[in-house]
Amino acid sequence: SREWVRSTLVNSFQEFRTHARILNVQNPYPISYWAWGEAFNKLNVRAVFGSGTGNMFPTIHIGIIPIRANDFKIWTQWASGTNYPTCALYTISFHELSHQSHFKLAPITMGLSSTLLRESWASYVEFKVMDRIFPIRADDMQDRRSVDANVQDGYTAFFVDLEDNSNHRAGTTTNPLEFPDDRVSGYSLSQLQVVLSNSTRVNGIGTRLTNNYFNPTEANLDSLIAYYDRIQ
Repeated sequence: SREWVRSTLVNSFQEFRTHARILNVQNPYPISYWAWGEAFNKLNVRAVFGSGTGNMFPTIHIGIIPIRANDFKIWTQWASGTNYPTCALYTISFHELSHQSHFKLAPITMGLSSTLLRESWASYVEFKVMDRIFPIRADDMQDRRSVDANVQDGYTAFFVDLEDNSNHRAGTTTNPLEFPDDRVSGYSLSQLQVVLSNSTRVNGIGTRLTNNYFNPTEANLDSLIAYYDRIQ
């Protein structure tokens, strides 16, 4: 029912804020479910009963300074017209909230960031929060995004690769150059968020990680950065 969908969206926003606090992710604004009005310093969310995914509305600017990015539309159905289950609505909500978290963390930097950097960060935070609520679903997301790195529209496993200890190029039966040579691991979400706040491209992430943190896999970082910079 439409009431169930709206309730699920409200719950998903609150769940994100709760787990973002635990993970030390920059928390977005509180929710204010859209009801023919808007709240400037809260998140306005509306359900769209049709096929699609999600959208965080374009930012309002004063000159080049972004001041607003807090309106959301969440679509409710697959392209076939089948309604999304709870976990899918949560996934869409978490991805869009991860964008808002990035905006609140560093609005100007985010506005200047490459699509790959923005979407890869949102995919990473989405995975981290989903893993706390729907871990089986989150495992599927990590596998898909870790392997399918050279995807369109910037949805890559860049930040997952900086944290995890899997190298999906090793043992592949297809062209190994289609996969990043991921011999980097151990960077934490908190460290990645700090360098994200001042970076607009993946090479900026690499430079700031090298300059600010010690990591035993750091010697392999340039290779991983170069791969993603090539497809950025």
